[in-house]
Amino acid sequence: MSGIGNDAHTVAAGAPTGLARSAIGLHRHLGPHRVAALATRLANVADASHVVDTDTTKEIGMTTKPETAAQAFARNLKVARELANRIADHLTELELGNDRPASLHWGHVGDMSETVAGLRIVSDRMFGEGEHAPEAE
Repeated sequence: MSGIGNDAHTVAAGAPTGLARSAIGLHRHLGPHRVAALATRLANVADASHVVDTDTTKEIGMTTKPETAAQAFARNLKVARELANRIADHLTELELGNDRPASLHWGHVGDMSETVAGLRIVSDRMFGEGEHAPEAE
């Protein structure tokens, strides 16, 4: 492989990519012992069968019943509504000029374009449009 190409993930053969490159940078920045401790904590957080006290690494049994799908959906729906309301409020402030930077530049345009792209992904998934549209038979 040449290491140069249109794909941002194209690298020389044998060179670390993506997550591996991030892990190497983290390892260099924090040191091997802190990275190992962080990895252990992340693994314990990912395992929903128990909770770990990260200060003493003593396992604590879960004292609450696991939530049902309906409860998890309702919890996530509430968070989604809060996020949507916060975004709507901020966009209104931008339209009114209250939260807009004094002098707009192309960086602001790029930020807003990324915001639109992210919202489009969510909208397409919610309404079955774009890549989430049902295929025509």
